[in-house]
Amino acid sequence: MAEPDGYPPLEALAAIGDGRSLALLGPDARVEWFCPGRFDAEPALWPLLDRARGGHPHAQGGSRPARPRRGPWPLRGRA
Repeated sequence: MAEPDGYPPLEALAAIGDGRSLALLGPDARVEWFCPGRFDAEPALWPLLDRARGGHPHAQGGSRPARPRRGPWPLRGRA
């Protein structure tokens, strides 16, 4: 939930990363901060600090909805 000023409270953010990159997600799953490559690098997205100039990711699905699939992931590159 966003505060009246439009920014999420800090205690509501969740950090995810892979040991190099870091993203902070808001309670609505929006990316609020993203540093690719190194977690201490300059951020690629930073709407947490500036809603107007901080950027935001946008993903759009295809023309038809995806169908969920069950089963093992295909092993690529192996015969």
